[in-house]
Amino acid sequence: MTTLRLAVVGHTNVGKTSLLRTLARITRFGTVADAPATTRQAESLSLFESAAGCLSLTDTPGLERAGELLERVEAQPQRRADGWAAITAVIDDPAWKPAFEQEARVLCEVQTADALIVVIDAREPVLGKYLDELALLAACGRPMVILLNFTAGRDSRERDWREALARLGQHLVVAFDVVLADWPSERQLYERLRVLLPAWTALFDALIAEREQHRDWRRQTGAQRIAVLLLRLAAHEIRVPQGDAAKRAAAIEASKSWAREQEAQLVETLVRLHGHDLGLLQLPELLDADGRWTADLFAAETLLRAGADGLGPIAGGALAGAGIDAAVGGLSFGTGAALGAAGGALVALRNPLKLAWRRHVGGEDTVQIADTVIRALLARNLGLLALLARRGHGAVQPLAAEPAAPDIGGIWSAIRSRLLAARSGGAAMVDDPESAAPKAVAELTAALL
Repeated sequence: MTTLRLAVVGHTNVGKTSLLRTLARITRFGTVADAPATTRQAESLSLFESAAGCLSLTDTPGLERAGELLERVEAQPQRRADGWAAITAVIDDPAWKPAFEQEARVLCEVQTADALIVVIDAREPVLGKYLDELALLAACGRPMVILLNFTAGRDSRERDWREALARLGQHLVVAFDVVLADWPSERQLYERLRVLLPAWTALFDALIAEREQHRDWRRQTGAQRIAVLLLRLAAHEIRVPQGDAAKRAAAIEASKSWAREQEAQLVETLVRLHGHDLGLLQLPELLDADGRWTADLFAAETLLRAGADGLGPIAGGALAGAGIDAAVGGLSFGTGAALGAAGGALVALRNPLKLAWRRHVGGEDTVQIADTVIRALLARNLGLLALLARRGHGAVQPLAAEPAAPDIGGIWSAIRSRLLAARSGGAAMVDDPESAAPKAVAELTAALL
């Protein structure tokens, strides 16, 4: 299989290794640190393989003394006719070889590459040392795409860099940010490379198609995992003898523990789905100033943030709005004595009638997970899904507090009837909703996308 080799080059500490991590969707390639000269040796990875060939990326050490090297190169008589020969004459000269050892390692990788991705930190001003690096790389005679990194922040100088690059005749430029998973920018990078390397068009077309397909798969699968858990929580129940306070308290605690564990498994699944390190979940910085992310699922502030304060006086009760005997920590201990505010629909009557029958005929009460808790889980895990989808694998900063899920009220309204129906789903709905109610899983998943 033929291989297209791209060398990722640039000044020291501009995010070259982070770029490879983000493009390859891996978090453990190379070493990333907020310090210069972190990468000392070239290291390659295979980014993509298809019938059209293999795409390989090589991470290189940072250029540090390009200006000095360029001065020596420009003094060589053959520099205009053969730039690489002029560069070789300097870096192979025993008098200069020790001084330019790192530059020599980079330029050797450049010479064996089919094309270059030149990474520039767009937060930096347009300085002569960076222009010298571009001139030195251009003298190597390899096709180049310029990647302006860290363009998402307010301190980006993207406009200044684009103007400077245009004056140098460099027009294949891509704005990027390695800490973000920004598919439009990544796609533009591949499209620029496709223009630069027309013989590899089929390879880049296959890469773009695969990346888009995988992005859609992650989004679909993440929403489906959330939908399945929503149905499991809605169907969960523990029956206890009426009036047995000890068993009721034990059932409430068991239900809380079960729900917490279910959410923990969901979060781990979402993180793995996006190819991130599970250690991300252990960072204390997951907490924002209010402790939002790791706040207990049953804590009052968690439920209020999820909109429970807008659910009226029956907040904390059953999904159908039935009257309750007790609501402890977001768990409803319902009797079905009242039918609530679900508009009289048949689906809304099933659970209250079931609870009333158990209480008055069977002498049993039922502990269920309240709608406020399910809504809280929905809000914060949709938020996590959105955050993970935007987190680049080159990011080393702690995971920020979860963003608000988009239109959680509208989503909740769209799925509430399905969750009401799940209240009567029984053990099969709790254990395996995908087999017990595939249509319900599909409908909920579609509503979450």
